[in-house]
Amino acid sequence: MRMFKYAFALMACMFLIGCGEENVGEQPMTNVTMETVTESEIESEAEVTTEQNETTEHEVISEVVATEMEEEVSVMYENASQLIANMKVGWNLGNTMDSEGKLETSWGNPKTTQEMIDAVAAAGFNTIRIPTTWYCRADVEGNIDKEWLERVAEVVDYCYANDMYVILNTHHEGSWLVPDEGKIDKVEEKFLFFWKQIAEYFKEYDQHLVFEGLNEPRTIGSAKEWSGGTDKEREVINRLEKGFVETVRATGGNNETRCLLITGYAASADKQAMKAIEIPEDKYIAVSIHAYTPYRFTFYNNGNGDTKIWDESVKRDIDILFDDINELFISKGVPVIITEYGAECKNDRAGGEDNLNSRCKWVAYYVEKAKELGIPCVCWDNGIYNGSGERFGIFSRKELDWYEPEFVDAMINAAYDE
Repeated sequence: MRMFKYAFALMACMFLIGCGEENVGEQPMTNVTMETVTESEIESEAEVTTEQNETTEHEVISEVVATEMEEEVSVMYENASQLIANMKVGWNLGNTMDSEGKLETSWGNPKTTQEMIDAVAAAGFNTIRIPTTWYCRADVEGNIDKEWLERVAEVVDYCYANDMYVILNTHHEGSWLVPDEGKIDKVEEKFLFFWKQIAEYFKEYDQHLVFEGLNEPRTIGSAKEWSGGTDKEREVINRLEKGFVETVRATGGNNETRCLLITGYAASADKQAMKAIEIPEDKYIAVSIHAYTPYRFTFYNNGNGDTKIWDESVKRDIDILFDDINELFISKGVPVIITEYGAECKNDRAGGEDNLNSRCKWVAYYVEKAKELGIPCVCWDNGIYNGSGERFGIFSRKELDWYEPEFVDAMINAAYDE
């Protein structure tokens, strides 16, 4: 019933604003073939939110959301485990709100629309992660641009209109958010100030909205960037995560019972990194992990053990991953969500092998193993399907269609036991 209420709210707010107003992987890879963003699209993007005296679309939807929460029980779930169990299968709106340019189209993807999110929901996804970068939309004192907050909220509202769960995070902040013991005081102050603003802005949203404190906290370019980090780096990350939880909770409202995701060094599935995560005493906490497992299958390595074919060795690595997660978290009652995973399209790569069939087998087995432990998986989609970059794109955001429907079907069917 909720999705119809929000859909009605969206139509109502568009009417109030007036006819004719336009609805408003990470880092970009080199040598990527992307669809060109036209000048008119950029101009439209810059005018998504304009200063006006009349009520904005987001304000109308937020009022409806708040009214519904007054009518319903505000606490739907008694702990994070109950909520996580309902986040069946998810999709990442990658390389969009997380771009480090001033526009969400800066990295080549089109502006997000309600129709895009409707299409993702129609495919069977009930969870969307919105990777979001904040530092380049804030002033020197760390005050986030109000227009950016409103735009992010607008995209969240698109998901609410489909009764979806939403994960909102701080994403590409690595240029300043470094786990360095010598810099931690200033880093922590800025990081927590961002989260105080985000939490305050969204505190009336119900438990469908989940906050993820950090994306892949690490020291970029270091020797152990992707292999678990150092003891000191892991200690700094635990300190930041603890502050994140305390800051969000202190804002009150629905943030007192909001599910919060914490992560280890680089969000790594490395056992040492996962083992070092300190879990706060809070029943609305879950652990976020990124697991592109095994790397030789999920990423194109141009040699170096690269494989395109599903076999027993690939299956074995997935088994080890979930055995480790079960040992460290699930068996101890700590819920887990894999907020990024995927296997990039290797069709037409060196050798010319079509690995779609193998990737379908991979994703079905991966999601089935996760489901056995009650772990939802949120696939990474950076919008890139053709070209020479990391090709994790599965949804054509301009055509509102799936590049490889068989791959999506395998994922969805495994999540729902179909």
